[in-house]
Amino acid sequence: MKTSSAIVIAMCGLALASVAGEASRTNAPVSVAPQLEIRFFKMDTNVFYANLRRSQASVTNETNWELLREFFKRQGVDLYPPSAFWLNDRTGMLMVRAKPEILTNIPPVVEKLNARK
Repeated sequence: MKTSSAIVIAMCGLALASVAGEASRTNAPVSVAPQLEIRFFKMDTNVFYANLRRSQASVTNETNWELLREFFKRQGVDLYPPSAFWLNDRTGMLMVRAKPEILTNIPPVVEKLNARK
């Protein structure tokens, strides 16, 4: 009798665990991370920064990063998280990680800032 009671309790426990597992899998909110891609752009940093400063009526204490993010935003390119960008001043490489639809808008903006005037 003890053995059959233990088996019934164990089976009920397994059944409840499997039902609870199914409920948690099917009722849990699905979180899908956006698909981000990375692209690199080569530029002359001296020309790039000079054009960036000239293009904006900037406050002198703004960093180049703040100016660049604001410039992209004014051009309709949102580089706020989960998107990101990095610029290596020594190599002149701008790396942008963003959704594909955002990345298609970056080359014309970079060309504006990279053009010698």
